[in-house]
Amino acid sequence: MKNLTTNVFEQAKPWVTAVLFLVVATVFVWQGLGWLNKPTTMPIKYVRVSGEMKHLSQEELSASLSALVDTGYFAMDADDIVKAVKNLEWVNKAKLRRVWPDTIVLFIEEQKPMAVWNEVALLNQAGEVFRPTFDKALLSLPHLVGIEAESQQMLEELKKLNHSLAQTGFLVKTLNLAEHGSWSAELNNGTKIKVGDESPAQKITKSLTLLASVDEGFIEHLDEVDLRYPNGMAVKWVDGYQFNDVKAAQALKKDQPTKG
Repeated sequence: MKNLTTNVFEQAKPWVTAVLFLVVATVFVWQGLGWLNKPTTMPIKYVRVSGEMKHLSQEELSASLSALVDTGYFAMDADDIVKAVKNLEWVNKAKLRRVWPDTIVLFIEEQKPMAVWNEVALLNQAGEVFRPTFDKALLSLPHLVGIEAESQQMLEELKKLNHSLAQTGFLVKTLNLAEHGSWSAELNNGTKIKVGDESPAQKITKSLTLLASVDEGFIEHLDEVDLRYPNGMAVKWVDGYQFNDVKAAQALKKDQPTKG
């Protein structure tokens, strides 16, 4: 019986040893992780920022991060830091990378203002509305007026229209989309254009191209244009301007363009 007990114990020794080793190793690993996760272990010494910052100030960024980076390399919560940066009003995207042993690098993409939205906010490069505190200098951007659900479409129409106008030297100052779907625009020379419910980029481009075929310098003499007619347009010129009636008559035969 004694021999049997001894044999069983001898056979079990390797397993007992292995279990004891795992227990001891687990304790050491647990203690090691606890040590690594202490804020005082390998403290963060450097925070580097990559990306062009025109509107986001260093002071604003530092204020949002100071408490979050006052910790250790392993204790740092990367998700919390990225979230804090993204919450800053001028930040569009943010990423974080750790650099051994005491540095983090923040990659920041700012919001790029493309237009003033409803006089109180801005549109970014994706046509999304954001509401930062902004300098009066940005009021020189095109002004879009509409409902937020249409902001991306309005930005696309603005881009197309300005691209078409590029050769004339004029740009869109204001683009308006009413709730009932009617478009209107004002150019930076003061010309007001009523479009109706069709694409303003397409309709305005077609109409201005037609007028240019009659008189290349016409656009600087336009006061108001109404494009809501099915087969033509109504044009009001600035005082004293004489439109080329002969060429206009020829253009009328080709495309049935104008009224007024």
